[in-house]
Amino acid sequence: MLHFLFFALCALALAALFDGLRQREGILQFQALFAGTFLFSTIPQLVNYVFFPGRLPDIVYQDHGPEWAIIMCILCLLAGWLGYRRPLRKKVWPPAWMPALNTGKVFFVGFVLCIIGMCAAWEVASLYGGIKVMFITHDSAITSAQGRITIFMFLSRLLSAGLAICLLTTIGNGTFMKWLVIGIGMVYPVALAVLLGRRGHAVTIVLMVVFALWFRKRWAPPRLASVIGLLLGGLWIIVAPTFRTEMAASENNFKEGLKAAAPTENLRDYFEGVRGEGMDNLVIGIPARLKKLQFSFGALFWNDVMDNFVPAQVIGYENKDALMIPMQAEEAICLEYCGAGPTTAEGAYYTGPYSAFVEFGFFGCIIFYFMARGWKWLWTLANEQHNLAAQLWYVLLLYCIPCSVVNAVQEAFAHVVFASAIVVPVVLIAEQTRRAAKRRQVQTA
Repeated sequence: MLHFLFFALCALALAALFDGLRQREGILQFQALFAGTFLFSTIPQLVNYVFFPGRLPDIVYQDHGPEWAIIMCILCLLAGWLGYRRPLRKKVWPPAWMPALNTGKVFFVGFVLCIIGMCAAWEVASLYGGIKVMFITHDSAITSAQGRITIFMFLSRLLSAGLAICLLTTIGNGTFMKWLVIGIGMVYPVALAVLLGRRGHAVTIVLMVVFALWFRKRWAPPRLASVIGLLLGGLWIIVAPTFRTEMAASENNFKEGLKAAAPTENLRDYFEGVRGEGMDNLVIGIPARLKKLQFSFGALFWNDVMDNFVPAQVIGYENKDALMIPMQAEEAICLEYCGAGPTTAEGAYYTGPYSAFVEFGFFGCIIFYFMARGWKWLWTLANEQHNLAAQLWYVLLLYCIPCSVVNAVQEAFAHVVFASAIVVPVVLIAEQTRRAAKRRQVQTA
């Protein structure tokens, strides 16, 4: 039964991917990216649970943990596929809060965001003792930082948002100065992707460029190139942790990092269970929660927003903790259930299917259905109505699609809040429709 479910998931992911790639620009839409992330990221991580069992406690296999995990993945994949394939009920028109925008003002806002993000990134590096020290520090030290530095780490995220906005308003209408701004701004995220092996930054850079090219030049990569890109992205997810560890150990010796990232050895270790623990929480957590019928009913979403957007340095750590909804730690649930938790920090990731299960059990797959409906509506506005505000939303939210599968659904929701905090001010600053109408009224009077 386990093998049947696994191959059924593979078949569904392939079908959803190639169904999404029927159109030339299919790789830019939710369905193809969503199915491709399942096919080239989630499924490889499930291989060692299906074909190389024994790493986890026996009770996990007796309670059919791998089977339940694959069933949840199938439900989430089907929900996202159905949600995007189902046509919208009526023709979509831009709402009042997505007016026509002045591209010059939009670029200026993006430029300001780049400046803020670069200054914050410089301050982050300074707090680590300088650029060199930061880029030879192991990634776990950066992501586990606390205190004042977290504010600047949050503000440094504005750099990627600013670059996306600048790209969207520069391609096809660029000047030397605009491209210079973009080139300088790209240095930091490219360095994070290359020297620290940060997978999120690598994915964001590639997607923002491809999306901007489509919206401005109507250029999309060939279908074969799209599939190869998804395959390489899945491979990078596997080898990046080893590459990052070796780069830190060898003080940024790029040659040594590439040697450690040898695909053959990493894939063998990944599939045989030496590595590849990314689904531990899913495989152990589902049977553990089914026994206790313990679900969070939205607490993950709330806590993630509080964690990301409420600064403890301003309101105090005790007050911030008071805003959180109490939840039992995943490690404690696993230990109580089988006496063992995820074997590594990577295995402690929620992953999209598991975070959906934690919220509402198997009904959590509906989250992906509504996500797909929202993406279809936004794509229609951005692509068919050529609405710049909708295109800004789309480009700023693009990382949510793979993030909602690889990391967690609540992280994608936090990205929506973050993008909203950027797009709304951009619309208020750069809108031209209402101001033009007011000028006409004044002239008529």
